[in-house]
Amino acid sequence: MRPVPGDRPKGRAQVAGYRIRNRLYKAAMSGASFTALIAASLFGAAPPVDPGTPPAGPGAAIASPGTAPAAPSTPPAATDDSSAVMSVSPKDCIARALEENLELQVDRIAPQLERADWMAARGRFEPSLGMSAEWEDATSPIFPADRIPGGRRSDENEYTRYEGSLGGLLPTGLSYDIASAANNHEGVAANFQSRWSSDLGITLTQPLLRDAGPGVQMAEIRIARKGAEAADAQLQYQVSRTVADVLNAYVELIFRRDNQTARQEALDLATQLLKDNETRVNIGVMSPLDVSQARTEVATQTQNVIEADRALREAQNDLKRLMFRDVGPYLQTRMVPTELPPVPSFADPVLNVVHALEYRTDLVDKRLRLEQAGIHLRKAKNALLPYLNAFGGYRLLGLQDSIDESYETTVDAYDRDWSVGVEVTIPLGMSKERGEKKRALLEQEKAVLAVKQMEQNIIVEVDNAAQAVLANEKKVDAAREARQYAYESLMAEQEKLNAGASTTFVVAQLQRDLAFARSNELRAYADWQKSVVELAHQEGTLLMRLDIAFKAP
Repeated sequence: MRPVPGDRPKGRAQVAGYRIRNRLYKAAMSGASFTALIAASLFGAAPPVDPGTPPAGPGAAIASPGTAPAAPSTPPAATDDSSAVMSVSPKDCIARALEENLELQVDRIAPQLERADWMAARGRFEPSLGMSAEWEDATSPIFPADRIPGGRRSDENEYTRYEGSLGGLLPTGLSYDIASAANNHEGVAANFQSRWSSDLGITLTQPLLRDAGPGVQMAEIRIARKGAEAADAQLQYQVSRTVADVLNAYVELIFRRDNQTARQEALDLATQLLKDNETRVNIGVMSPLDVSQARTEVATQTQNVIEADRALREAQNDLKRLMFRDVGPYLQTRMVPTELPPVPSFADPVLNVVHALEYRTDLVDKRLRLEQAGIHLRKAKNALLPYLNAFGGYRLLGLQDSIDESYETTVDAYDRDWSVGVEVTIPLGMSKERGEKKRALLEQEKAVLAVKQMEQNIIVEVDNAAQAVLANEKKVDAAREARQYAYESLMAEQEKLNAGASTTFVVAQLQRDLAFARSNELRAYADWQKSVVELAHQEGTLLMRLDIAFKAP
């Protein structure tokens, strides 16, 4: 029975009964506040005006996937002035976590390592430039039989050599070397005159079997690129996991805050019952045993408040750990949530599974690893072929008294040297190559099974997550009804107590039942919201639904 503010009860017992009914009604309405906030945020439902009239539950309507819920009313300000207060929204928590979360910062290193490997692999096709200069002064003995009587006993020669080259490798496997050299000789053989010889040429070598073609030559680059893409996909999954953890911690903080309020109001009811019973004992309409029973209930509810305070502190620390790089400076800061997470309900097991197989980035990671294994296998098979290389070279030659004149005759292309050929190398045994091929086959088989296993796990995980959302929606409705029935039972028993037809023990028990039902209702709503967040993560659409753009490091 709902008390009417306009009623004017008369008599000490009626006044006490009116006070208790009024407090019970306020407590029940406070228990419904969390219900009203969630319903208003997710479905646009109006707050209930009477505990006997259940508000629209989560099963009444399902918001469209792209709909962002409205922000609920701001929670009451904290009363403890001994610590700082930080009002946070889900958006604030997510932004801070994406910037400072230590686990996520560690995960960001993996894509950078893969990109470093990719950069190193691309270096195999970068050309190299070489230059050298050499000077030599040599004195060598002349054979005695060749000496001229009274002549020189040794030859004296000076050599100067300059070389430059540009070489590299093309994706087809063709290696090239463009080289130029200038040589100077002064000595006895040249009548102590300067003689410059020069050459300019190119040498080409093209594999025809082993190591031939872009498929083999670019294998390491493709493997490294797939590794970088896979690392990006895995990081995106970890970002989604972190965002889901932040939202779940945020929802848990809301629950712990409201549950602490509910426990405190239950303590207030027990305290009021104790005061009313003491008044009844003083006027001689109740025995001291009822006072003792009321005091027992006050002690029990006090324990519940202490436990709720501890759980609220733990929930704040869990959120801080996810948000901050250094938790220490924020240990005494009270986190005050300002709104509910903007994730609407979208449970549809079949559609959720289809989306997950398309969007889950950890599955993308496994598929990219499978492609890597295929590239490794093709490279290992090529390594079993013999070497068959075609090569050719062409050189222009020059010889004059000066280096300039020598290069001029080189450009005239009067003297030249060219060659072509084929070389074959057949490795004997090839145990190493056969072992690498066998390993590549096993790695590919392992990657295929990993993809299949991941798909099976995703199907089960997403279906379980969707079923959890649907079940939690029903639990919310059941918990709301249980709280309303507990309220009605307490009100009826309170009327009987006022009439002398009940006992303090029964009323205290029903007060505990109401407090338990209110906590269950708050827990049911929190579990429902957390299951919706988890479904979005398992489906692989959480970041899209929250409009969070993923950027690879």
